[in-house]
This record gives sequence, structure tokens and C-alpha cells, in this order.
Amino acid sequence: MGLKCINWLHCDQLRPHNLNIFELFKNLKIFKRNKKSFELKVLATIDYIFSGSYRKISKKLSIIFEPISKSTIFDCVRAFSTRMAIALEPERRDLIAVDETCLKIQGKNVWLWTAIDVVTKELIGYHTSLSRTGLECLIFMRKVLKMCLNKPLVLADGGPWYNWVFDHLGLNKQRMTFGMRSHIENIFKLVKDRTKIFSNNFGTNKGMNRGLVCVEYFMKLFVFWYYFLGGGYV
Repeated sequence: MGLKCINWLHCDQLRPHNLNIFELFKNLKIFKRNKKSFELKVLATIDYIFSGSYRKISKKLSIIFEPISKSTIFDCVRAFSTRMAIALEPERRDLIAVDETCLKIQGKNVWLWTAIDVVTKELIGYHTSLSRTGLECLIFMRKVLKMCLNKPLVLADGGPWYNWVFDHLGLNKQRMTFGMRSHIENIFKLVKDRTKIFSNNFGTNKGMNRGLVCVEYFMKLFVFWYYFLGGGYV
């Protein structure tokens, strides 16, 4: 999926004392049409980050402010997701943890891969895929290594898809189920606290590829939330 006109935000810009949410949306020039008020569209987008339900947000904001449809809220979320990305600087990382968890699109399993810096608790990479294979693991790990100036020690579970990938990339792996990997499990819990509103199932009638795009929108907003509100990071 090609994303054009992305505005890269460095993590320090997303600290609560630095960030005015309305100024952020204005600077990103996200909303081009003005049939609904700017403030309402900002509130709808931010509310989705917390609740993840277009239907509930539509009902609530329509009662409190003015009528706003689910499709309008989706357009707001899409506009924000496609014009915003969090910029992390590649740096030396001594220890990272990786893992994957299952979500659903139209009732079918998809996989969310994530990586964190165990020391700083930065979320340094994620990847979504239709299968859990060595090839998808390789794609994911190459994304992660772009955020590393070295080859760090990697904490992972016993998933066989990791073994040949780590050997191929020359990475040292330590098998660990709990302990220092617990923070990545906390990230999955935070994700699923939001996706459980729709039973961890991204519903779309436009096919699995469209569903992966919806997951990508969701994860971009989740990363924004993770750095802005702390989500365990601050």
C-alpha cells in the first residue's frame, strides 16, 4: 500500500506537554472537505483511538453535537492514518523482543507481528500478514532491523518460523516465554482491549486485502496512542 504525503512525527513531538491535538490536525492538513466541523472530525478520530467502534462513536457524537455517520468517521480515521506516521531514529539496541498474535478479518486468522526495545520500551516495528510463515517473519525482521544500528540479542518464543530467519540474518536468539518479554504481551493486551469491541474481528465486505488495510489504519492510530498517552511507554 503506497502512502503519499506522510507527515513524520518524532516521538518527542508527541509528549502531552508538547502536543496540542487540534494544532496537530491543522498542521497535517488532514481534512479537505468541510461539511462537518473541524472540531467534530478531530473528536471522532481521537474517540476511535480509544473506543474503536464507529457505530458507538456515531451514536454518541450525533447526540452530543451534530449527526455524523459511520462512513464519515471512517473517512476521518483513514485520512489521519494515511497522513501521519511516527518517526523513530535507528539506534544501537542491545536487547529486543519479538512476538506475534492472532487477529481476524471476516472470521479468518491474520497475524500481527510486533517488536519492542526491551530497554526503552519503544515499539520499533510491526507487520500484518495473512499467514505465519518464515517468509513473513523475514519481512517483519528486516523492518525491525532498519531501526537498529547493530544486530541486537532477540528474545522470542519457540515459534519455528523464527529459527531459520535468525540464522539467515545472523541474529542471536534467546528463547524466553515470560520475564523480559512480558512487555510485548502487554502491548498485545492493549491492542486487544480495543479490538475486543468488535470481537477482534475486522469486518469488511471488500476482501482480505482491504481488511489488511483496515488493520494498518488501526495500528497507526494505536502507535500514535501508545506514544502520546504512554500506554506503558512513559
